[in-house]
Amino acid sequence: MVYRFSSVLLCFVLFLNPSFLYAFSYDDDSLNIFAKIIPRFILMSESKNKIDKEITICLLYDSIEKNTADSLADKIKQNYPQGIKNYNIVTILSEYTNLQACQKAQLLFLFNTDENNLRRALDFSNVHKTLTVSYDAALLELGVDMSLFLGRNILPYINIKTILAKEIKLENVFLRISKIYKSGEK
Repeated sequence: MVYRFSSVLLCFVLFLNPSFLYAFSYDDDSLNIFAKIIPRFILMSESKNKIDKEITICLLYDSIEKNTADSLADKIKQNYPQGIKNYNIVTILSEYTNLQACQKAQLLFLFNTDENNLRRALDFSNVHKTLTVSYDAALLELGVDMSLFLGRNILPYINIKTILAKEIKLENVFLRISKIYKSGEK
């Protein structure tokens, strides 16, 4: 009887709670790499001109990804305890439902979510001319600015079309070391 009740409860949680549909598996080593590179994305773009005294990175997540967002924020802090190039690094953790918390950010890191949340975040970034980075390179197809190409080498993966649309300039050296995303490419 207890087994049957547990099965029913599990089915209820999995099928009636839509946030489970968007759960994504994140690799800890990849998160470490993102934690090291994200602040450098800002410094190698004209977003550095928006920096006053601190680099602000907003981590956008669904409630199911809260622990992963906390982990990435901790990894950024561990990698840059004194900041970078005389700038403190501040991470804002925000659910997709509270985009306004990210207004002062120079970069939005987008954890996987449903397409509606992603569209709203991308619209927000377009209005505020804020860089967007995603863990999942497949989101470049939907309009995210950058991700990482994790192959034999680790390369920034840039959606040049969205960067140009926002009129954000990237340093030449950054472009030379990056893989340029072309629409429809996997």
